Amino acid sequence: MKVVRGTSSQDTHAVQRADHVPNVPLEGSPRIAGVQTGTPTVPDDANLRAALPDPDLEPRALYERIRAEPRDTEWAAQSEQSIKAAMRPVPYISQDDLRVSCASTLCEISGTMPEGLTNDHANVGMEALQGEKLHNTLVKAGLQTAMASFGGGNGAQSFTIYAKRR
Repeated sequence: MKVVRGTSSQDTHAVQRADHVPNVPLEGSPRIAGVQTGTPTVPDDANLRAALPDPDLEPRALYERIRAEPRDTEWAAQSEQSIKAAMRPVPYISQDDLRVSCASTLCEISGTMPEGLTNDHANVGMEALQGEKLHNTLVKAGLQTAMASFGGGNGAQSFTIYAKRR
């Protein structure tokens, strides 16, 4: 399942998407002329499969995990403050929309970029969110980035970052 997130909580929805599409039509789908059914023609690739992301680090799994974890009050509060301080110098993000939540082993950082931002400015912001400076600051705070996701719609870009306790 792939999570599609819009610019507001009302826009969040999930869509079912096949991660692997064999040459066999899905039940109930029309047959396409000239397409053979039966044995898939794309062979397994062990190297590619080994390079696929850990399913425990998929956005949906991390979203569910942080909401199921108990809160380590001292660690979470300290981590939230460190993350907020690290995010202040990141260009082109809306500090007012920044939300940082930590539990016991995981932190969720989400926010938006201002509407109407040029693509060049949005790219600068996304690069900073994935860049060495923020990474190093999080490492100093005892965190490691687990996953970053970017999306948008209606003129606004959004981001979600999950950081794990080291």
